[in-house]
Amino acid sequence: MLLSIITQGKNDDYCGNFKQRLEHNVNKLIDNIDKLGLESEVEIIIVDWGSEPVKLSEILNIEHRSFVKFLYVPSNITIRFQGFSIPHTQNAGFRRGTGKYSMLLEGDSYIDFYSFKNLIDMLSKNPSNIFYWGSRYHLPYEVHSSAKTFNDLDKSISDWIDGGRQMPSNGFEFSWYHAKVNLSSSFGGGGTALLVSKNVYEECTGQYEILTKWGWSDVEIHNRLSTVYPCNGDLEDLGIIFYTQLHHHDGFGGTVHGMNAHHTSVNFRANDDNWGLINEKEIILYSYE
Repeated sequence: MLLSIITQGKNDDYCGNFKQRLEHNVNKLIDNIDKLGLESEVEIIIVDWGSEPVKLSEILNIEHRSFVKFLYVPSNITIRFQGFSIPHTQNAGFRRGTGKYSMLLEGDSYIDFYSFKNLIDMLSKNPSNIFYWGSRYHLPYEVHSSAKTFNDLDKSISDWIDGGRQMPSNGFEFSWYHAKVNLSSSFGGGGTALLVSKNVYEECTGQYEILTKWGWSDVEIHNRLSTVYPCNGDLEDLGIIFYTQLHHHDGFGGTVHGMNAHHTSVNFRANDDNWGLINEKEIILYSYE
C-alpha cells in the first residue's frame, strides 16, 4: 500500500454543513483514485469520533468502495477526552493504516485531480523520511454549500483559476483566501494536511495526546519532528493544491472545548505504547464492502 489518507469527523454538523463538506472531500478522493487506477495502492480511513446514535458510515452519501474504511471510536471512549481530540483521531487512524506514507487531512479539505496526480507522482519516486505540510485556499461557503456534487466544485475552482484567481471584495471570511504556511521561520500551524513517512510518524509516536483541546497540536508535532527530520516544505510548491471548504464559526471547537496550552513534549517519543488507542478492543475498522 502506497498511501493511507486519514481524515476524521463526527455526525454533529460541525460548524454548519460538515456532512456535505466531508462528502465532497471523500467523493473527490474516490474519483481521483479511480481515474488513476490506484484502488489497491491508496486507502481512505475516516475516523468517526463517537457519533451516536447514527454513525458517519450510515449517513454519508459517498461511493461504497472497499478502499474506503471507517474507524469507529465509541462514545464511551471519546467521553474520556471531553471534546474532539484531533491527536487521538489522527493517531488512531494512522496506527490502523497500511500505507508506506500517510496523509493526515482535515475533513473539509478538497484536492483536485491534477494535485492528487502530482502527489502520487512524487510518492512513486520513493522518497525517504519525509514530512511536508499543505497550504490551502479557502473555498467560499456560498460556493461549496450550494454544490450538489464535487463536479460543481471542480467547475467553480476552474472558473476561479481561469479568472485570474481574483479575490472578491466582501472580506476575508468569504473570499478565496490563501492561507500559506510559514516554514521560513517559526512555524505557526495552519496547514490543512500533513504528509509523512510511516516510519517517521511511528518513531515520534504521532501527535501529542495530552493536547485534547483545540490548536497547537500541529505546531507541537512540527517542533518535535524538526529536531530529527528537517521539514521538506510545502506541498503547494510541488503543485499539490488544497482547498478548505470554509465553515462558519458557530460551535467552533476552540470556543466550545477551549484551547491547548502551547506546550511541546521534551521527548521525541511523546506518547505511551497505547498511542492511537491501539489497545482499545472496542474500536472497529470496517468498510462498506
